[in-house]
Amino acid sequence: MALKQLILTVLAAAFLCSCNCTKNNNSDKENTMITVTVAGKVKPEYRTTFLKHMEELAPIVRAEKGCILYQQNISADDENLLFLYEKWESKEDLMIHLASKHMQEHLEEARPWFDWVDMKTFETQEFTLDNN
Repeated sequence: MALKQLILTVLAAAFLCSCNCTKNNNSDKENTMITVTVAGKVKPEYRTTFLKHMEELAPIVRAEKGCILYQQNISADDENLLFLYEKWESKEDLMIHLASKHMQEHLEEARPWFDWVDMKTFETQEFTLDNN
């Protein structure tokens, strides 16, 4: 349990450090969401295992409260370079997701499958381009 607590603490700290929490005074709170990007280099011997694991995990995550998007991608240039793009309704929803039993198990299990992982979290707002 101590390892899971440590992992959650590290993820929370990384989230808070990478999240730009300054608000635009003209911002519309209704359009604010949390965007997460994760890039990682999976070890070739774990690629198939990881992809199968994500195939099982993705529907669970997509059904979570606040999950707007959970999309996996593979680099066209390197089959072992993987990307995850997530959108969440709020920081609270993301933190609940990261603390969930299935995510704690996933993070602990998948960590040794990667040479490196880079996670970035942003507070974002959608906007439309006005052609006028």
